[in-house]
Parts: sequence; structure tokens; C-alpha cells
Amino acid sequence: MNPAPLRFRRLDALAWLWTALVLVGLIGFYHARNFDDPYITYRYAANLAHGAGFVYNEGERVLSTTTPLYALVLALVAKAGVDIPLAGNVLGCISLALGGLAFWYLGKVWRTPLAGGVGLLLLPTSHLLMSTLGGEMPLVIALVLFGFLACAHQRIVWAAFLLALATLTRADGVLAAGSAGVSLLLTALTSPAPWGRLWRTAGAYGVLYALFIAPWFLFSWGYFGSPLPGTLAAKQYQG
Repeated sequence: MNPAPLRFRRLDALAWLWTALVLVGLIGFYHARNFDDPYITYRYAANLAHGAGFVYNEGERVLSTTTPLYALVLALVAKAGVDIPLAGNVLGCISLALGGLAFWYLGKVWRTPLAGGVGLLLLPTSHLLMSTLGGEMPLVIALVLFGFLACAHQRIVWAAFLLALATLTRADGVLAAGSAGVSLLLTALTSPAPWGRLWRTAGAYGVLYALFIAPWFLFSWGYFGSPLPGTLAAKQYQG
């Protein structure tokens, strides 16, 4: 009997146990944490939940949040009566814990279990990432890591979907999506498998990704007049 599969199952069980313990600890310590950066997004979520529309000030269709998907998720939670800052903190804690778990499985797929184990331990306990709880960054990281995991398994639909969600949560998620596309193209160039099938896989990924993000761009162009937030231009002007 080969002991390797049993050993990996035990390691997987330990990874899940660690994830659960970290999640409980994060929620226990950080559920009431507050900082001012996400409150623009919180206000969009509150107005949407209360029927005022996807706006910061009622009646003014101006896009000021840089994380539209996060605002939509928080609006759904607020609609159920959950406090928005609490929901943001808990979602961030869940994202950090699961992001570490995604790192573990990426290490297994890429045959670098040590790197996966280090990511599992350090990502959800990073003080720098903990300081962003309440904002969108933990969710973006989790979506990107699970998108990479889907890409590594050649699950193209899931990869395109998750990385599109990452892009809609934070615009620079497009860099991760592009990296996944480059990875698929390199696989097509270096794999002994039939080129036609591999190129179709890479092409399908690009088409699916575009289809997944297109609805937001069409909506925001019609609703706000531009898919780019006004705060982005202000930040660029400030340098």
C-alpha cells in the first residue's frame, strides 16, 4: 500500500483544521474593526439596499467607489438586515482564511507543497492584510487565488468567472486575469497535446472573461456615463 495518498489526506485535513481555527480567531478579534477607507463603498451599499439606487448621494448618478462588486455583495447582505461594517469585516475574515487554503492547494498542484504550506500559514495571519479587513482587498486576493487554482486545473469557465469577479471587485484584478491568460498561452506553446485544442482553450478563456465583465461595463456606461470611477481620476491627478 502506498502511504503517500494517506499522508496527503492527513495534510489536507490539517490544512482545513488550520483554516477553521484561523477563521474563528479572525472573526473573534476583528469583527468590530473599523477604518474609514471603505465607508464610501458602505454608503453605496446602504443606499442600494434601501432603494435609493446605486449612488452615494440620492439622485446623483456618480461612480465614486472603486469596488462595485463588493458594494453589491454588501447591499445584498444589508437587505437581509445585517450591519454593513460587520458584514464587511466577516467577509474579509472568511476571504483571508480561504485565501490561505487556496494557496495550499496551489502548492499541491504546482508540486511545491512547502510554498503552499507557507502561504497557508502566513497569508491569513499577515498583519498587513489584517489591516485591510473591512475593505475589498481580502476578497480580491481570495478570488485571484481560486481563479489561479481553477486555471491550474484547466477549469476554464471557473477561472474566467472567478478572475472576472476579482476584476469587478478591484480593477487591477485585470492583471491577474491577464497573467492567467498568458499562462494558458504558454501551455499551448509548450504542451505536446494538440495545439488546436489548447489554443481553443486559451481563446475560450478570453471570450468568457470578456462576457463575464461586459454586463458591468454596459450598465455603468448607461447609468453613470462611464465605467471608470471619478475617484480614480482624482488619485491619478494627485500622483
